[in-house]
Amino acid sequence: MAADGDPQSELDAETQDILDSIGASAADLASHDGDITDLATIWNVRPGEPRHDLRQAALLAGLTVEQIRAVRRAGGLPAIPTEADIAISDREVQMLQGFALGAEVFGETAVLQIARVIGASALRVADTVTSSFLVNLERKLPDLHPNTVAQANIDATAMLPIVTDAIDVFLRHHIITSRRSHEGVDSTHQFEVRTMTVGFADIVGSTRLTQSLSLGEMGSLLADFEGQASEVITENGGRLVKLIGDEVMFAAPTANDAMIISSFLHEIPERLPGLPGLRVGLATGDVMHREGDLFGPTVNRAARIVGECLPNRTLADTATKDATDVVATNPVLWASIGRTRLRGFEDKIELWAVSRSAEAD
Repeated sequence: MAADGDPQSELDAETQDILDSIGASAADLASHDGDITDLATIWNVRPGEPRHDLRQAALLAGLTVEQIRAVRRAGGLPAIPTEADIAISDREVQMLQGFALGAEVFGETAVLQIARVIGASALRVADTVTSSFLVNLERKLPDLHPNTVAQANIDATAMLPIVTDAIDVFLRHHIITSRRSHEGVDSTHQFEVRTMTVGFADIVGSTRLTQSLSLGEMGSLLADFEGQASEVITENGGRLVKLIGDEVMFAAPTANDAMIISSFLHEIPERLPGLPGLRVGLATGDVMHREGDLFGPTVNRAARIVGECLPNRTLADTATKDATDVVATNPVLWASIGRTRLRGFEDKIELWAVSRSAEAD
């Protein structure tokens, strides 16, 4: 673009149409170094037009500048370079006002903890959406001309309200289903402790599997496994805590629930021929809840137990065995494999191989 000319007149008609469709100008395009794809993506996704610097936002939100920086850091957002930069929109100010109110109700530490969980979850959603676009949409474009990609970005970002609506609906449902009593909460230390059964389900021979499958094939297999494991866990009273590569971590309120989940998890390889099998490790005891994750010796014990388990079996500690109520419709057989010293634990513990009575017949 010529410095002394009208930049608007130098744009081709297609680029101008794209700018008009999102309400941007040639000057806005120039601020993005002429990258129409970059502009088209950011313009529609950003949470409103930046209107305030940090000090203005602090006054409007009822927070200090450092508190705003702390909320943004907790949410995983990049730092604002200087206090004079116009970098915060009206919508972000409204969000910050909500955090100020939350700090009055729950305390600043709790609010920053919530911000970390929201930020981490939002980052995961954003990465998934971006990856889905690159894999499923952009590769199908007739050409990779910047205008074509920019229009595809505009079309894709128009779907963003569907994503945010889904997050709102799922969040409300999850808050309802996750409600529980205040017993077990240590408010002094800002964490909650409850007795649960924690499980890890690990794919057998995953290293060999990665060598025999292409990355695409491995990705599809993991997606199918994760999807079916999630359904099994949630439909049987458990909670999918997280996915760790070729492994899922779950928790159940009772050992009985965990045993049922374990049984159904072992049926997944029957429906996924490419999956060699699973190992499941279970441990029961006190668990610390923090930022949507679970911590403590019980979690560490379950993670170590799965490493001792034979393929297509479930291995549990004595606490899980003692907490399991065997019923006629769900009989379980226990076989001690002796006392084992798990990595990271000083004392040996007795481990129990789990099988159904039908498996023993």
